[in-house]
Amino acid sequence: MGVAKLLSKLGDRKETARDLAYRLYSLCERKNWAQDAIAYNSLVTAWPEITRLASEFQSQSPQQTALEL
Repeated sequence: MGVAKLLSKLGDRKETARDLAYRLYSLCERKNWAQDAIAYNSLVTAWPEITRLASEFQSQSPQQTALEL
């Protein structure tokens, strides 16, 4: 849930965050850092569910409106 809440605040940078997770996974694989690779792979694998939850957070959060004077 924490990842989805954070993702809901990223706006247009959501796909950049997913790309970063995938690149970090690839780097860990090349360096044989298995524990870190598993963590990043789990993040990338769960991405569709994370984005679904993030959209729920966005719809629940109050929207700021402009004041009309």
